[in-house]
Amino acid sequence: MKSLKRRRLGCYEKHIIKTVQCSATEATVVEEIMRSDIFHSTLDWQTSDEFETGAREAYAALSEMRTAGTLPESYQ
Repeated sequence: MKSLKRRRLGCYEKHIIKTVQCSATEATVVEEIMRSDIFHSTLDWQTSDEFETGAREAYAALSEMRTAGTLPESYQ
């Protein structure tokens, strides 16, 4: 049996989990949506308020993609 090794969460994923109350797996996807679709950039220049607003927006986008059945395979 192959052992499953957990990946350590990054600081952005931890902040996302705290902000939107999502799973660690969802936080990884939310972070990617924030980088690629919300801010089109790295996240290190965001204020805390901007980051949290972006996290909520990205989580809503993730939820909408799930509902519409348009969630990219890379996000599943």
